[in-house]
Amino acid sequence: MVSFKNIQKKWDKAKKWDYEQTLRKVKDTANFEIDKSGRFAGRFFQIALSLISYYWLGAQNSVLVAKYGLASTNNAMIFFAIISPIVSGLLIAVYITPWFGKNWTSRRILSIETFFDLFMMMGWICGFGVELTSVGTGCSLQTWIDGCTSFNWLAAWLFFLFVAWAAGLFFDCTAWYRGVFAGNEIDADVLLDIRRSGRQTRR
Repeated sequence: MVSFKNIQKKWDKAKKWDYEQTLRKVKDTANFEIDKSGRFAGRFFQIALSLISYYWLGAQNSVLVAKYGLASTNNAMIFFAIISPIVSGLLIAVYITPWFGKNWTSRRILSIETFFDLFMMMGWICGFGVELTSVGTGCSLQTWIDGCTSFNWLAAWLFFLFVAWAAGLFFDCTAWYRGVFAGNEIDADVLLDIRRSGRQTRR
């Protein structure tokens, strides 16, 4: 014999399941939460590293620079060292300035961050690659000349800057995945209320 009570339980369970699935499907891909703690820490590292690289760019030996034709590359890296703190500061400001928070969507802010992270990352790695390619084995133990110590320090900080901006791009990709491409996750408190209401209905 069919039990009306069992039918009611199944019906309530189906309604609860349908409600949960609806909430999971309804997702705002324009405004979503972006993790800021790790992002801000990375921006401050970018600022510090760019200031250090600016020092080592100014400490390069003029003879070594002339010998390997590094003047144009160093000038480009000085430009990046100057704009890097500015860009990092602006990418922090878009989160803490009320004007941006009221008028800009998460997607727009993240698009700007992704563009600049990619641009700066490519700039630093290209500078690092050109510097190493130009000098080649000129600063090895066998061919060591004055200025090689400063050059090696500069190359190290250029690589660190590439890593710092690559980390920013990683945070961007993670935010894109969670905010746009991943399935919608229901807040734990909301999910608990749904299931609690389902149990109360069955009673």
